Amino acid sequence: MRRPFIAAVVIAGLLATASPATATTWSPAESGIAPTYTVPIHVVDAMVGTLRPDHRAAWRHARDEALLEWGIPFTVTRLSETSLAYTFDDNIGTVGYDGMLIPDAILIVRNRMSYPTNQGGYSVTVNGGIAILSPWAPWWRPNNGLVGDIAHEVGHALGFGHGGTGVMYGAAHVNDEERALAQTYYGVAT
Repeated sequence: MRRPFIAAVVIAGLLATASPATATTWSPAESGIAPTYTVPIHVVDAMVGTLRPDHRAAWRHARDEALLEWGIPFTVTRLSETSLAYTFDDNIGTVGYDGMLIPDAILIVRNRMSYPTNQGGYSVTVNGGIAILSPWAPWWRPNNGLVGDIAHEVGHALGFGHGGTGVMYGAAHVNDEERALAQTYYGVAT
């Protein structure tokens, strides 16, 4: 499998991770997770500044491509990791997941835990999502899966669980079914 270290975060017990299933059990409209982001959805990138300078352009390109694959409008702003009230690490229990989130936004942060893992989720109490990613050497190679990793974790922040046949099941890209479900849920004309 392309993603050797993937976990889905359960934020406030609201984001269920399911086995492969039909669209009606894992999409935001049917899964019991009901994001209410303002469209265009605000994405706050606190990860780009943590990367080596020679990787930053590749990261921005992959991030923008992953967001574009969902077929819904996003705006992206950068926030320095040092301006966050926390660093995502083994001490996350001190702030809880809701304490990490930005209301009405999806936050992208670097995983700094002692083991590599990618995670994502959404919290109804904050109306915010998070994509936590661990940079690893294969990301920076051609045909590397970076776009798929970002798109998958952003999918969790959009309210998707595991399932279907596209990126939320482990494919490299968002497929037409996922894109259509996201566009319908977020009221984007196709």
